[in-house]
Amino acid sequence: MSKAEVERVVGGYWDALKSGGVGKALDFYGDDLVFHYYGHNPIAGDHVGKAACLAVLRKIGERTNRRILEVLDQVYADDRATVVARESFERGGQVAVLDRTFIYRVRDGKIVEVWILDQDQQTVDRFLADPA
Repeated sequence: MSKAEVERVVGGYWDALKSGGVGKALDFYGDDLVFHYYGHNPIAGDHVGKAACLAVLRKIGERTNRRILEVLDQVYADDRATVVARESFERGGQVAVLDRTFIYRVRDGKIVEVWILDQDQQTVDRFLADPA
């Protein structure tokens, strides 16, 4: 896979997310998708398969009202891309603005693996905690 192809896939994915086209963004995921979430929260761990990853995204959305504020940086390589984005989480009247790093592996024109690294893991853990 070429660097240009990885940029087309991951760049297209983020363009769709930023424009509010979440449904369109999901088209960039492969069926064998794997998410790697870190931290000490119910979302932490590896989520295997597109359906499992989409369920996690729904849960995160429900708990955080996640919004993308801006993309800060993008780096592309032959089968990987790194995107640093600023996002806001909101829950229970509290708002946090976070810088998050996403590392993507692309295969056959689809995103097949994502590592999510958070600037402030403790805050993310608090927002993703199970409801009291």
